[in-house]
Amino acid sequence: MAGSQQRFTSGPRGIGSLILWGGLLLYVGLLAGAYDALRGSSQIYLVIPLLAILVPLPLLAVLSRIHNRITWVKESVPLRLTLPEKMGGSPALVAHLSRSVAEHPQADCFLCNIELFFEGNDDPGSIAANMAGHPGLAAFRDCLTEIRAKPGVQDVLIGIVDFPEGEWPYAEMVLVLTSAGPAMVSTWAAGIDPDEVGAGLRYKTCAGIPVCRPGMQPVCLWWD
Repeated sequence: MAGSQQRFTSGPRGIGSLILWGGLLLYVGLLAGAYDALRGSSQIYLVIPLLAILVPLPLLAVLSRIHNRITWVKESVPLRLTLPEKMGGSPALVAHLSRSVAEHPQADCFLCNIELFFEGNDDPGSIAANMAGHPGLAAFRDCLTEIRAKPGVQDVLIGIVDFPEGEWPYAEMVLVLTSAGPAMVSTWAAGIDPDEVGAGLRYKTCAGIPVCRPGMQPVCLWWD
């Protein structure tokens, strides 16, 4: 999944460390300032311990609010996806994804049907790249086509999450719109061995997802 981090923000980890160290310096500076101000006074033995005990809780509360506010703002403005100049895939798939990205530039997953993803695809690393004993693309295509043909299945869609330069777009998950539960869908997909099977969407925004018919729900098959 080379390049898959290009669509996400840098995340709150670095910001959290900066705020934590800033708060620690502020705390130490406050104690040092009080010590200098009260040096030689008998009150130093009362004031310094009180400050050391009472200051951390309100300070942490303020720092937490600052952290939550900053990271919320960062995460609420996701980076827009830019397709590589040399995009792999069949002409039909490239056209579909280019249109989908243009219409939904801030989506984090782009859906296509089984035929678009597998037609002309000879790259087994384009789906379930880390699977030990990968059964091959034909096995994936046949299994997903069989699932789509089952009663109680509205559709089966491939979720593309990465566009490596010059390579076939990478699919990390498959979305099954069905009246069946995850346990049943897991048995249907046993031949392609997903790492996780669960109800709902794994990504916040799946471009191209149709409206589920009454009684249907999305079930996600995911591979690491």
